[in-house]
Amino acid sequence: MSVITLYRWKSRGIGESKTVELRYYISSLDPDAEILGKGIRAHWGIENKLHHVLHVAYNEDKCRIGKDHGAENMSTVRRSVQNMVKLETSRKLSTSKKRTVASLNPDYRLKLLGISKTL
Repeated sequence: MSVITLYRWKSRGIGESKTVELRYYISSLDPDAEILGKGIRAHWGIENKLHHVLHVAYNEDKCRIGKDHGAENMSTVRRSVQNMVKLETSRKLSTSKKRTVASLNPDYRLKLLGISKTL
């Protein structure tokens, strides 16, 4: 059994103040710094890949909705939109560009939503 204390220093930009995050991990592995470090980095690598699109393409970090269940509801909407965008593979575009095309092109928007155009 191992208990790991991890200090992480970060700053939001050049010239901005640095903050220190303190994280604790518990592991059933033997206390080997190299192995535990790789495990922690792998965990955050997966975490970052999963949330990177939401943070970048949807500006999730800038959202200030905090009343009642607003933040949770918007997160659900963002994930639903992201899933629809990911399922649409006819165009090789980034998430942001697909959303822009959908905002300008009603036919593509219907395609993203999975609605067939009927006459």
